[in-house]
Amino acid sequence: MSMTSFTLGPAPFSTRTFVRRPGVGKVGTPVKVLANHYALSLIDNITVFHYDVVVTPEPTKSLARKVWAEWETQHGAKLGITAAYDGVKNVFVPKQLPQDTMTFTVALPATAEGKRAKEFKMTLKLASSINLSELSSFLDKRTSLSNNVLTSIMALDVVFRQTPLQRMLPAGRSFFDPKSRPFDLGGGLNLLSGLFMSVRPGVGTMTLNTDTAYTAFYKPIRMVDFARELLGRAFPPASQELSPRDLVRLEKMVRLLVVTATHRGALNPRFRVLKLTRTSANNTKFTLSPNAPPPEPEGIEHEEGTVPAKGSAKGAGKGGAKGGAPAKGAAGAGAGAAAAPPQSAGGKKGAKGAGAAAGGGVGAAAAGIARMTVGGKPREVTVLAYMSETYQIKLQFPNLPCLVVGTPQRQTYLPMELAIIDDGQKYRGKLTEDQTSNVIKVAAKKPLERMAQLKQLIATTANMGGDPYLKAFGVKVWPDLMAIQGRFLSTPKLQIGGNKTTVPRDGAWNFTNARVTQGARISAVGVVSFADPRYLPEDRVEEKMDELFDMCESMGLAFNPNKKTKTQYPIRTARAGRGGFGPEAIKAAMDEIYRETEATFGQRPDLIVVILPRKETPLYAEVKRVGDIELGCPTQCLVQAKIDRANGQYWANVVLKINVKVLGTGAAAPNTTNFALAQSKYFGTDSVMLIGADVSHPAPGAGHASLASMVASMDPKCAGRYSAEVRAQPSRQEEIADVRGMFAALLRRYHTANNKTFPKKIVFYRDGVSEGQFDIVLKGELEGIRSVLKKAGAYDQTRITFVTVQKRHHTRFFATNPSDNDRSGNLKAGLVVDTGVTHPTDFDFFLQSQAGLQGTSRPTRYVVLHDENIWTADDLQLFTYHLCYTYARCTRSVSVAPPAYYAHLVSFRSRHHLLSTETGSDTASVSTSRSGEKDSPAAELAKVHANLTASMYYM
Repeated sequence: MSMTSFTLGPAPFSTRTFVRRPGVGKVGTPVKVLANHYALSLIDNITVFHYDVVVTPEPTKSLARKVWAEWETQHGAKLGITAAYDGVKNVFVPKQLPQDTMTFTVALPATAEGKRAKEFKMTLKLASSINLSELSSFLDKRTSLSNNVLTSIMALDVVFRQTPLQRMLPAGRSFFDPKSRPFDLGGGLNLLSGLFMSVRPGVGTMTLNTDTAYTAFYKPIRMVDFARELLGRAFPPASQELSPRDLVRLEKMVRLLVVTATHRGALNPRFRVLKLTRTSANNTKFTLSPNAPPPEPEGIEHEEGTVPAKGSAKGAGKGGAKGGAPAKGAAGAGAGAAAAPPQSAGGKKGAKGAGAAAGGGVGAAAAGIARMTVGGKPREVTVLAYMSETYQIKLQFPNLPCLVVGTPQRQTYLPMELAIIDDGQKYRGKLTEDQTSNVIKVAAKKPLERMAQLKQLIATTANMGGDPYLKAFGVKVWPDLMAIQGRFLSTPKLQIGGNKTTVPRDGAWNFTNARVTQGARISAVGVVSFADPRYLPEDRVEEKMDELFDMCESMGLAFNPNKKTKTQYPIRTARAGRGGFGPEAIKAAMDEIYRETEATFGQRPDLIVVILPRKETPLYAEVKRVGDIELGCPTQCLVQAKIDRANGQYWANVVLKINVKVLGTGAAAPNTTNFALAQSKYFGTDSVMLIGADVSHPAPGAGHASLASMVASMDPKCAGRYSAEVRAQPSRQEEIADVRGMFAALLRRYHTANNKTFPKKIVFYRDGVSEGQFDIVLKGELEGIRSVLKKAGAYDQTRITFVTVQKRHHTRFFATNPSDNDRSGNLKAGLVVDTGVTHPTDFDFFLQSQAGLQGTSRPTRYVVLHDENIWTADDLQLFTYHLCYTYARCTRSVSVAPPAYYAHLVSFRSRHHLLSTETGSDTASVSTSRSGEKDSPAAELAKVHANLTASMYYM
């Protein structure tokens, strides 16, 4: 099949079709729900004309919007045409232009900020024409997905974006009102609320998916105030500079920000931050030349790069030493940002109070420099002295570094106190734990509140009724949220210990006085505390361990009575190093408790319990790294504050984790399980292997590899235990690079654990794949699995189903009848929807398998890309839902099928196994091996100890 792809905003789609829907499900209790989608009404006989657009000189993305706005005013109105522009190279119009190819001259007027008037040539060339009747035929299942259908969907998506773009801040598919009241996130960031919009095909109709959106933006404040908020403390005394750690942290946050210099009067030039100097303003020097002409203001567009101004200074020398060091020996290294106009108001050079930065790169000194030169010779000056002598400004913070601004070819020093962060700049990094907590407090709204906020946003933001673009394209939006038919699936019966069963209620069950299905036998355990012994002495630790171990026994785990494991275990308090608990001190403490436990019980430890003084990521990460990689021993971390107030439910949750981590000894090892489905026709005569896979990518700005993880169930009749494999691969690559090696290792373990047999069925739950990546991921990973099965001689007997798991979508469901809600106000667990807002032809469904806890529950979307097991809709939906009750570490149904959930946990844990050098907890990692040499992605990840291959150590 031929396949063409398009990019619709941030998400690409393709014409490839996958497994067709085998009919809608019928099992369960019918329920009517509302979806946050609006149905669209289209006029079939409208033809949309698609034009390619080329603008010269090529503008940045945000400047292109301004050029287009001027085209609409100068030319579109004269032609009587309402057109929709995607901001890149596509224009859609409902009326054909007079000629197939037309070129227009578009003039951008001069601005008050000093930008000169500019002219652009815009050429529109007819690419295709599509009648919307083709789209209607696809929605009604009369035709298949085609290039014309994709272009129609793309056109509608672009049309809906036109009006919001004219007055709101875009961020992906969301729009934010810059005038709305922000929420202070701390650390120099604000949280803005906005509206998400995306046009999507539904069953029989196009829909507009809308949702509330929240995104962090930089505060439009002085750079020195931003630094104060970020670092969370007052600046050091004037005699003291920022610490290297603070400097790196600040540089990471401000790099590529656009700032306005406040020293140039009405000109207010804007610059992009490249980096920070490594020295303060009173120690940063540059060579000042008397012959360099003044520079022009630089054109800057948010987030899209710098547009150099015309007529930049000629004859200027180079400077700006690498790494932000002071530029020395530059022939003409004057101040690009520092340059004041040759004559300021009143005819005086360098008017008092105008303030300026000192230059450090290809740039030129401006008026006012002459008074600093002696005999016309270049001389070396500090930024501090330059500011004082040229602009009569005494810097208040001479101990702070300077911003290095401009372009890589034309760099300039700008004191931090003379820069203001421009408004409307989205923060693209990772939020801190406190900031994330603040976001949740603001964004986690109950369903009724969220629905009311959404309707308010639609009314005030989208202007659906009076939008001229929608009217021109013949699009009408139905005023009410779509009513969808859903079903509540039945709750499964669970097998627990003692040959007992339990039936969960409202997505949860009580494990009081209950036992796990198969408990571990623990023969060697040790305890190490990193807490201050003044507040948690060893006798108190022993008391808490008695509570834990009593709960272990009551839930069906056993301790070796011959070795007196429960009472004779060693307890040690870790000794901090000079700087606290650094890596060496942590490893020493872990090594010591490992050796003592081994000596006490005459065998390697089955478990090490670790008490942490607080929830502290670096300490936790190093404990897990040592346990997982070096010692090969499962570890269970406990936080002091939590065990101080621990109750039975807390200890029970800890025991659930321990039971699947510990391999133990005896007949039960390594088949310990917590609970399983009591009755399931899907674990019947044919053996089943469930696989989960995920690829986690580094945070923006981090330099390490992406991490691909894969887990597989080892018990073919209940899928209670999973073995894991993980690999590092090139950063941001979504397709699993070593799918063959990972699956081969898991298949070998399954084969060994199951009397040298292979599974008859494989159900592969693949997490984290966007729609545009479906084809490439399926093609590469399915072929990898098949090749391993062929090599093992199991290809003919094993049938594969490949299902993607999507959580990053914006579809939500709301009850039409309050009786369908649980106590949180969300729809009850077990809701499945496979009509209305699902794909018109492909096999997908939404499953809300979890009970509500906070805010509005998000359903998970499952899309079947390949199916050799010929699942019916009812069977796959019910099987997936029932699996969600088997997640091993809690007594609740979870929101994602456990194989995918476990794969995510493996990826998350593996971040602590990266062989990278951190320059600070808040800085990007430098992907180097411990020997210091840059290596391949695979060498960036330490291998989990062989002793843990059968352990669910990642729990």
